[in-house]
Order: sequence, then structure tokens, then C-alpha cells
Amino acid sequence: MKIVFFGSGLFGLPTLHKLLKSQHSVVGIVTNPQTARKETKMSQELSRAIKEQSNKQKSIELLTPEKLDDPGFISELNDLEADIFVVVAFRILPQIILDMPVKVMNLHASLLPNYRGAAPIHWAIINGETETGLTTFFVQKKVDTGDVLLQAKEPIHKSDYVATLQHRLSKKGADLVLKTLDTIEAGDDIPKKQDLKIKYPIAPKIFTHMCEIDFSKTTRQVYNFIRGVSHLGAWLMIRNKKIKLFKVSESKQNLNSYYLTDNHSYLYIKTSDGSILVEELQLEGKKVMPISEFLRGNQLFGI
Repeated sequence: MKIVFFGSGLFGLPTLHKLLKSQHSVVGIVTNPQTARKETKMSQELSRAIKEQSNKQKSIELLTPEKLDDPGFISELNDLEADIFVVVAFRILPQIILDMPVKVMNLHASLLPNYRGAAPIHWAIINGETETGLTTFFVQKKVDTGDVLLQAKEPIHKSDYVATLQHRLSKKGADLVLKTLDTIEAGDDIPKKQDLKIKYPIAPKIFTHMCEIDFSKTTRQVYNFIRGVSHLGAWLMIRNKKIKLFKVSESKQNLNSYYLTDNHSYLYIKTSDGSILVEELQLEGKKVMPISEFLRGNQLFGI
């Protein structure tokens, strides 16, 4: 099949690589303008992918529209004569694209209808789930509500942070996309409607102001929260200084005060039923560092 790939984040790169090496033909890549301009891993990989295709004497277009409903962009999409649009970690598509005579398939990092929204990996960790997964589905106007094609499960390990789980899901997601495309091409796809009458957990986008840690919660809840917002950094205020915690572990150490440290190698912070042992943190404006290095050079927690 002739494919146009829509993606702007690292999560979609394994899928793009699989598509380029498959029997299908990638005729276009749509990404955000800033993704194409900035010197990021995503932009470098896009450039490499296009160069590889050129070396194979195959045509591949890179489209970077500011607005997805721009008439010029829509005309370029039509000219590519694709059979299917594959969307991975991209913007919400306008109705004018969904109305085109092309199938539109999305890869979502949850087992829909669970965790519809922009941050499914993050919320699954925050909520203490032990399992998540991936879903391919046909896109409809309402976000993440389209008919489901295929799904794959993935365990959430107690040691998982957003980056580790995201990495595994991106790799598995690439395989699921290829399997889905083969199923569609063979005419064996039987899309299943999602049951949207039941209230399922949702996954709205997470912003920095939402990442303040509530230490009145249990150790497990705090631990899950810190892991689930590790892409931004869970934070707390100490003496008017913002501290972000990036790596922690659970502890049953009971504290009489808000925190406990030897000013050298360890820092515990009190929760409702124990404490959190801090392993890596960042003082605002500084680099992320191990707790021992931080304590040697900073008296913020000093007694």
C-alpha cells in the first residue's frame, strides 16, 4: 500500500523505520514545522529516512504544514494518492483530512477505550496500573473513539518510568502497525466499535503546574506519581526553591520530621505511611544529579 506517515515525536520513529523497510511504500511524511527545523533526533532521523528513500530511487515528500486544513497542504496530500494515512503521536486531524477518500489509522499507547487522550503512558503509571498496551484504530472526529483494529498488551514494571515504558511500547507499536496494515491489505480487518457508554480512565495532557507532589498521599501513590510525570519532573518547594525529583524508591522508613538526611549520602521525604528515598533530583536552573552529589554541594536540606 502507498502510505503517508504522520508523526512528530520519537515514539513514532520505530514505526517509520519499519514502514520504510516493509513491502509497503512510504510516499510522504507529515511532521510539524519546528520538528523539521530543529536539530533534534527526530529531525535527524527524518532526514536520514528521506535520504535512504532517495538512494533507492523512490519518491518521498516531507510536508510541514503550519495548519493542517491549509488548502495547499490538502492539495499536496491528494497528489500523493495514498491508500492509507498512518498517524503516530501527532496532532488532531481536521475533518477535511478525515473526509478524504483515504483510510486513516492511528497507533495509541493504551488498550482503548482505557486512557483516551494525550498522555496514556503517564496516567497508567500514575494510577498504578500493572498492565497497559497498544491499539490501532480508524480515526474518527472525536479523539481516540474510532473503531479498533488490533491490540497488544504490555506489562508495567514497578521500576518503569515514562521513558522506559515508552521505549518498549514504541518498539512493539511498530510491529503492531505493520501487522495491522497487512491485515487491512488482505481484507481481513474487522474493526470493532468501542463501548463508550462505560466511564473509563482518561489521559489528558500533563502540564508542569500539575506536577507538584502531594506528600500527604501514600508512599506508593507518591512513587507512582513521580514516575508518571518523569518527562517533566515532579516537584516540591523547599525554602522557596523548586526541587524536581527524577528518580526515587519507596521506603518504610518512618520520619518524625518532613525529611531526613545525613547531609552526605541519603535523603528521605515523609509520606502518609512511610517515606520516599530520593536518588536523583534537580535544583531549578541546575543539572539533574545523584543525591550524594547534590548534598555535598548544597545545604538546602542541611540541619
